Amino acid sequence: MDSLLENRPGRQHITNYSTIVLIDSDEFERIENKGVGEEETFELIDAEVKEIMIRNQMVAFNNNYEDYEQLGIEISDYDNPKKLISFDNVLRYFNETNPALISATEDELRQYLPKDLPKLMTLDSFHFMSRFEDDKFNVPSSQETFQLIAKVLATQDPAHWKPTQEPNNHWSNWESGWL
Repeated sequence: MDSLLENRPGRQHITNYSTIVLIDSDEFERIENKGVGEEETFELIDAEVKEIMIRNQMVAFNNNYEDYEQLGIEISDYDNPKKLISFDNVLRYFNETNPALISATEDELRQYLPKDLPKLMTLDSFHFMSRFEDDKFNVPSSQETFQLIAKVLATQDPAHWKPTQEPNNHWSNWESGWL
């Protein structure tokens, strides 16, 4: 089993996450609106862009803001009179129209797991609660989601995943809107 060893200048440590680059910095620079005059450019995709490289493959880019709005994706008009699509909104759009494009692959999910460890289930929708929600300290063991995960793991039976709380981890439920 490979470990999540992160190398930083002057130090090396084990981490509990892995970064998957969907769109690299060169591609962000290529697609970013170049703007003229007072036009906003930061994190907006240029109107002339037809394709975006995601995971090293060119993917058609839909720049019709109305298609985004039909999916509940709000396009900011603040300093954006042309209603250009933002970097975060294109990811929301792909989440709604082609989620496999931006989701971790099976190989990426299993990269740091023993090869003989069986897959029990995948959770895409669940009820998330911050540890500090409602001015309370909500330890994971007090939350239904983690209790059910523990039961599934302890019994090795995904049939125990029977949540009673509505999933809320979809981007549209987040106040900040961040993915």
